[in-house]
Amino acid sequence: MALEPKLNILFQDLHRFLNEKKLISRLELRLKINQLIEYQNFTDSERRECKKNYDFPLPQFIFLAVTSETPRSIQAPLLHEKTVYKEMHYYYSHTFPLSPLLLEQAHSEVCQLQKQRLGTIISKYFLELNYTINRLPLDIIQADQDQLSLTCFVFCSILNLIDKIDALQLTPTTVLIIPPGVTLKPFLEFYQKYSNQILLAESNVWLIDTETETLSTFIGIPQDKKLLTFFTKSQLATQIERLWRPSISEDF
Repeated sequence: MALEPKLNILFQDLHRFLNEKKLISRLELRLKINQLIEYQNFTDSERRECKKNYDFPLPQFIFLAVTSETPRSIQAPLLHEKTVYKEMHYYYSHTFPLSPLLLEQAHSEVCQLQKQRLGTIISKYFLELNYTINRLPLDIIQADQDQLSLTCFVFCSILNLIDKIDALQLTPTTVLIIPPGVTLKPFLEFYQKYSNQILLAESNVWLIDTETETLSTFIGIPQDKKLLTFFTKSQLATQIERLWRPSISEDF
């Protein structure tokens, strides 16, 4: 089947899904698009054709076709409205009656999905290094290998971590896992308030992008240096370090 008929079917399926979902987070929309692409079984040549015709890889083209102000396909459902709520993007139609209650309900649902994704991704990295994984209650993952036992606490956002960190006992085997956010401010405030405490405890804060499944450090360095092979450089961490690096006088 050629590219355009497959795209039309995908857009129709996505339209039906969004008619029911109505208010959707960026994460959910990205995951649904990838699911539909896999279901339609687009070939490599069809993906190359999409990139050639529309200047974007297939998943990005579909995402932009749905969320851009200028429609890229007459078949695509339209989610022209966008809002940020608790460090997550949400999309909806201009006819949808958005309210704080509906946003909170949507956030509660996607928060659980976000934590599941974070837990699955970090477990995959640990398993590649032959760690033993135990999923514990309260969004905790235990990763064990030889004499090292790491306790990973998973949070759906930096705001979620800020709410909970004072109740945590930080140790050298504590890892706090969060996704990147929408704005820099809460990360900078978190770094200013908690980085010294976390570093003194020799704990770690790791960032996992649940769309790209990439892992990077935010605060601290892993005890197990083999884990560093999986880490990418975080632009967020670089920005924070540049903004918060203390100035040293010439007399020092």
